Amino acid sequence: MICIICKKNLPKNEFSDEHVFPESIGGSFVLKEAVCKKCNHLLGTKIDAPLAKNFFIELKRYQHKISGKKGSVPNPFGEGTIAGTNRKVIWKPGDIPVSLPSIQIKRRKNGSIELNVSVDARKGEEGVSKIAIKKLERMSVENPEEELKSSSTIEYKEELQPTVHYNYKINLLEPVLAFVKIAYEMAYYWLGKRYLEDETGEKLRRFLLDMIHGKLSIQGLSKHDIEMSTLFQWPYSNIRGWENSHCVRIFKNGNTIACDIKIYEEYPPTKETLDQTKPESFQPTISYKKIKGNIINSIIRDIRDSPKPISDKKLKEIKEMVERVLETKEMVSTMRIAKMISPPFRKRIIVSQNPELYPGWEDKYLILDYIKKRHKEI
Repeated sequence: MICIICKKNLPKNEFSDEHVFPESIGGSFVLKEAVCKKCNHLLGTKIDAPLAKNFFIELKRYQHKISGKKGSVPNPFGEGTIAGTNRKVIWKPGDIPVSLPSIQIKRRKNGSIELNVSVDARKGEEGVSKIAIKKLERMSVENPEEELKSSSTIEYKEELQPTVHYNYKINLLEPVLAFVKIAYEMAYYWLGKRYLEDETGEKLRRFLLDMIHGKLSIQGLSKHDIEMSTLFQWPYSNIRGWENSHCVRIFKNGNTIACDIKIYEEYPPTKETLDQTKPESFQPTISYKKIKGNIINSIIRDIRDSPKPISDKKLKEIKEMVERVLETKEMVSTMRIAKMISPPFRKRIIVSQNPELYPGWEDKYLILDYIKKRHKEI
């Protein structure tokens, strides 16, 4: 048996089921006896995992309660810090944020000790005292309770509804790897074993192989001459059920065979959609502090190649906005980013330049319901 990634001839027991769309994002479609165990593992760690951990994808998984292999649902707002401090805040879905205890010690010139204790407001003054006493005990202070009571200055200050900051590293390029993998594997599934001899398919395979073995960076798309563009709108919105599904379609596109892929909905979830799943007392806003990677050129290229034309004025506006984010770290809202640069979760990839190699093949469409974890072919 031949592995479609490394092309090694291996016994049947060296193969394992390959989820085309990662299982951790609700993918249920599996290729059997096509990918060897070693390549399957590398695809999972080098390609599937970065997609599942992408900030936008984690928001969708959180919104729809889609668990990973370990059974846990990611929480993008799990840990933050109170503005202007290093105090950590922990938040669990269905609850309100909890500020972790923080103690700062300062020794004065007269030998006295100054303690600044910060605790969650729900613990009250008693909570502050308990933590202070425990800290004094560790400092070998005799009779810490009496010492605390006799202190000449004990001041309690309550801070209501402090601003909580969240820092995220958002890579808009990493998801591209998953699109190449999905396109290649679905082309093999629909076009058959002959696809392993296709020149364009070989480019996709070599790119994936080089990526999982660390021989190439994401910028290697151009090196391998892979044709990819962003779909600003999903062309098949008339097909029932596409809203809550990952979708992939293969079809004849001029003198080529193209593969359209959509992961989740049109745009990533916004603050408004997330607010429906948590208490009113906690409504985090999402903003960009920095976008990792040099993405301006790839964004502009995707826009120019998109089936939906865009005006030069709009193109200039997009480029200026992205440059501000990268150079001045301007805070930009999630929805504005989504609308302006289009998230990289709808792509068109050319999978073959030789449709004549596949006589009798037909357009194919696959819908994967990521909530119910089932799929169907059309």
